[in-house]
Amino acid sequence: MRSFLLFLFCLTLFVRAEEVVKTNSASVNPELLALPVYPSVEEESQKTAVVYNEKYEPSVKIARHYQKVRGIPEKNMISLSLPFEGMIKREDYLEKIENPILKNLNERGLFWNEKEGFSENAIRYLVLCRGLPFRILNSASDLVNKETQKTGAAVDNELAVLALKVKNSEIPLQGALICPAAKSQNPKQISPQNGTLMVARLDGPTDEIAFHLVDKAVQAEQQGLWGKAVIDLRGLTNTAYLVGDQWIKTALTAWGSHGYDVVADYQPETIAEDKPLDSVAFYAGWYSYSPTGPFKNRFVEFMPGAFAYHLHSFSAQNLYTETEHWVGPLLSLGATCTAGYVDEPFLSYTLNVGEFAKWFLIGASFGEAIYHSLPTLSWQTTVIGDPLYRPFRISGYQRYAETVNKYPDLSGWANTQVAILSLQKENKDSEKVLMFVESEFKKSPKDYALAQWLFHFYQSQHQYEQALEICERIIPQIPASDEKVKYLSMMLEKINLQILLKNYEAANDSCRELAEEVPQIKEEEWFLNKWETIASKDGSKKTLRSIKKLKSKIK
Repeated sequence: MRSFLLFLFCLTLFVRAEEVVKTNSASVNPELLALPVYPSVEEESQKTAVVYNEKYEPSVKIARHYQKVRGIPEKNMISLSLPFEGMIKREDYLEKIENPILKNLNERGLFWNEKEGFSENAIRYLVLCRGLPFRILNSASDLVNKETQKTGAAVDNELAVLALKVKNSEIPLQGALICPAAKSQNPKQISPQNGTLMVARLDGPTDEIAFHLVDKAVQAEQQGLWGKAVIDLRGLTNTAYLVGDQWIKTALTAWGSHGYDVVADYQPETIAEDKPLDSVAFYAGWYSYSPTGPFKNRFVEFMPGAFAYHLHSFSAQNLYTETEHWVGPLLSLGATCTAGYVDEPFLSYTLNVGEFAKWFLIGASFGEAIYHSLPTLSWQTTVIGDPLYRPFRISGYQRYAETVNKYPDLSGWANTQVAILSLQKENKDSEKVLMFVESEFKKSPKDYALAQWLFHFYQSQHQYEQALEICERIIPQIPASDEKVKYLSMMLEKINLQILLKNYEAANDSCRELAEEVPQIKEEEWFLNKWETIASKDGSKKTLRSIKKLKSKIK
């Protein structure tokens, strides 16, 4: 009976807390806040065409897998024949990609005809499978001093203007075009009839990564997109680049008001190496050429369905690398969907990630949210992930009820989301919320989400002994071999608390335990420096000699 009453209490909190989402989403069309009825997956599959490279067998497998998972009709499957290359010349793009796709779509009644215009069956989404080029090269005649007039573009961003081209063959090739979808006030308005074809690709550093993007999207649709939101700002105040920080801050507000625990870095530098990021549902940051900090040393864990975005001019210059630029590495770390740039786009022509966050959270598909938030087409943006992916189709309290009933292993995330939303209320009852989370943790003492919420709550109240106790209770439940990033994250939190409490002997022991369980950490200079400082205060000469040897190996 007590458990049932707590469940009702939690649902009540969620219903009330959803008002917070509406309050913090004032700039969104009010009609959208009612969570409109979106097309079913079956309806959307009829409006989706899939393009693959028949000369590259993995491309065929990815396409057929996507077709099976999403129920795409056979007539919507388009085969092209190309060498497996990332880049393509403009003339080859027209001859081997754009014209064949348009011809196939029109012949199958899926796009346009001269008599009637756009067909009733006109597709809204076009999915490109790994094995197709992602970048159209600039023409030799492009002037270096006119960067905004380049003819090069991302393949998918160029295909997105097919709807404009069939109506106006005189569209200029140079530079960017205004994206008609950016003016949409409702996701359902985005269509060829209104000038935009939503194009995305199932791609990445490996065939396997591209193959499973749709699987992770479907998993999140069924079980919910849970985890944290990580924000990496630059701390700008008055430069020409301030708008980039403002977009990310808007995303921060949107994700936070939806009940996600937000981890925010306001420093000019990117997130530091000593900040492992576990259980990430959303990531937005900028600005470095290639992965840095935890992204470089691979101390990042993305949840199934995660969206990750790093704003950099050349973030998608090569999709086939796991170490350079950003799009490839983010996908290799487990992100389900992302966007990036194959060439210099200029800041004002890039994705407004704040708008994306708001639209995505109110139930728009990944494709709808992205294209609404893009100011330009026929330009440098490439979109990676299943465009039909729609994890917020149902309301928050409906998702909560389904999760705690069907997916008990994820119920901790659902319960902490409610706690976060409840604490945002003006008349918050923190004691009741704490009692609820403690009660749930007592029933599920191995639940990482609940443990982490309690840890941060106690820490925020300066109750460091209680926070340390939570660490010590949950760490033995986390297998370092299987959940390295979670284990590393909590061990570092434990060490920091032990330092705060001036228990250097215990902190030294914890560092030694961490080095044994996660050997890779012994190659990280920041960790060895931290451990050296602790060992110095503990007075352990033997440990100091061992650390010195380890440091000599990595220099």
